[in-house]
Amino acid sequence: MNHRTTKSAGPVICVLSLLTNQSTPRPTSAPPIPKAGDAASYTLRVCEILTPDEASRFGLTPQGEQWGDKIRGLCIWEGDTRLGLGVLTENDPLAWAYRNSNMMKVFEPTTVEGQPAVYTAAHLPRTGCDLKVGIAPNQGLDLSYSGKDSTVDWCGQVIEIAKIMVRRIRARAAHSQPDTDPVTGATGRRRSSAGVRRGPRRGRRG
Repeated sequence: MNHRTTKSAGPVICVLSLLTNQSTPRPTSAPPIPKAGDAASYTLRVCEILTPDEASRFGLTPQGEQWGDKIRGLCIWEGDTRLGLGVLTENDPLAWAYRNSNMMKVFEPTTVEGQPAVYTAAHLPRTGCDLKVGIAPNQGLDLSYSGKDSTVDWCGQVIEIAKIMVRRIRARAAHSQPDTDPVTGATGRRRSSAGVRRGPRRGRRG
């Protein structure tokens, strides 16, 4: 498998600013979210938001496994690394992160292709990174990317994955043929390796 994770000189992830001064209150209101597209177009086809080639580039299985429903779709890819992606059209994950910011060990606002986002974690990560991205008012992506290597820049990698996803959602919103991939131009829907299921499998996180 073509695994192109990027290694850092020391133990993981943007540890730089992620370790913010926890004596300083954090913001509890999320910034406004410009509309990149309609996340609802992916809730029942979450695994199609990455092509097999894109998934393989990040050490993932080419096809993910789909779960969930119209409100909250979930796809899990497992391979040398693991990616869980939630596509939510209610219970905005960005707003949730801001409301709970002062209870988190890691809370670092950022942007993804112009969309507001935030790195989050309940404890200091060593082999993974979580990222929440606002897609439209009350809609967002919830990504959790992990593996076994503590020298990989997991946050640097998950933001690259998120950029692909935001570009695809934005391009689809402007595209006139919904079954043509707006980024690659391929026609027809890609199918995940399993049908839609109603609840996520409990798995070990890195």
